[in-house]
Amino acid sequence: MNHNRGEQAKRFTDGALAHLEAGEYDAALTACAAALASEPEHADALHLTAYLHYLKNEHETALPWFDRAARAAPGNAEILNNWAGSLKSLARLEEAEPLYRRAIQLDPGLVAPRHNLAETLFMLDRTAEALAQCHAAIDAGLEVGGDTYRLLGEVLDSQGRAVEAIQAFRKSATLGGSRAHAEYKESMVHLRAGDYEQGWRLYESRLDSLQSSLTRWKGTILAKRTLLIRREQGLGDEVMFAACFPDLIETGARCLVICEPRLHALFARSFPSLVFFSGTEAVARARRSAEKIEFPKHEGYLRADPARVEHWRTRLAAIGHGPKIGLSWRGGTPQTGIKRRTVPLPLLEPLLCTKGVHWISLQWEREAPAELAASGNALRVHHWPEALADYDETAALLCALDLSVSATGSVVHLAGALGRPVWVMVPWLPEWRYGSAGEAMPWYPCARLFRQDAHSSWAPVIEQVSAELAVRFPA
Repeated sequence: MNHNRGEQAKRFTDGALAHLEAGEYDAALTACAAALASEPEHADALHLTAYLHYLKNEHETALPWFDRAARAAPGNAEILNNWAGSLKSLARLEEAEPLYRRAIQLDPGLVAPRHNLAETLFMLDRTAEALAQCHAAIDAGLEVGGDTYRLLGEVLDSQGRAVEAIQAFRKSATLGGSRAHAEYKESMVHLRAGDYEQGWRLYESRLDSLQSSLTRWKGTILAKRTLLIRREQGLGDEVMFAACFPDLIETGARCLVICEPRLHALFARSFPSLVFFSGTEAVARARRSAEKIEFPKHEGYLRADPARVEHWRTRLAAIGHGPKIGLSWRGGTPQTGIKRRTVPLPLLEPLLCTKGVHWISLQWEREAPAELAASGNALRVHHWPEALADYDETAALLCALDLSVSATGSVVHLAGALGRPVWVMVPWLPEWRYGSAGEAMPWYPCARLFRQDAHSSWAPVIEQVSAELAVRFPA
């Protein structure tokens, strides 16, 4: 009887695999459910159920299924690798790490958990360990592909080893990795070094993966033609490259701009001759039919709402005399170096104790108030969520402040685009936008950079910012 149930479960699981190969995830899940109804602890059916939820980006749902599958087949390295993958997708990196290590112990010949462990360590900003894992996979003679060499290049780049990083990126393309991805990663190295001619050329490769039914502009004359400007990457990038809008306006083209909803009002006020909206390319085409229709030096190209600026000036005045300074201590995501770009709140204690200064939080995430409370700074830093939910409101607050101090993130771009003074705490090897040396940013004349002199060395940066604050705002 049990044998028959096992055979029946296997048939259902085989059917689920066929549906998976056809991309029919829901049908595959139905087949897995049938297999588990026949044999509730069938390891393959449990694993496949978990993996299907993983593929559907339903990672919270996938986790208990991976747990059950691992209990049913404790020696299966692939289950542990995929389980860790869901945890990594949820940014639960510390939980993913031991699962990857256990998978490697169970099956040293598997490439995937070695690569994924290296990537997890890199996301945790443990670059030396990440580099060791990349080399371990290569030195073991495993058939690593382009992805591992691409990751190796990113790790080497994060350590300032530019020449070796470029070699790794180029090798990744020869081993079956994406040429466009490799060139894009190499462009970051050139741009950070200020080699814009080579960097911009390679940077164009990022567009190779964009699906579009429209013809890409090749630099032809635009007068009396319509140009669709698409958003890509993060909020900070949208704000930074908006500095190019005046040049486009001068071409005489009819410009339609897809922007992030939080930037809509701010952009529309700042560039009234452009048409801004949120949505897809199809929405842009419909809108057009319905209507029938090198960064320059600047002192700010975005315009905040004057009434809201005055509102925030009044509110700031009510908290007392002394300078009102904005603070953002974290930038990026787990995928874009959040660990490296975050200044731990406890380290900011000397800065937050500056006599006479009123600190205003510019950290928009929901976790910010809890972080301030946990660090003991809830009373020292005012946090007003209503000022951070919409970038038009944030822009007004920034214009009412005397200064902002920020980690590398979108606050820097918004302040810079408004022409408001911002001091930036820059990690040792930052994103290319911040260059590799100096105190200035070519995109934002009002920004001043305070750089780490070594990896994870925030104390000297904070000491320098504190000293400069004392000069700028003497008690």
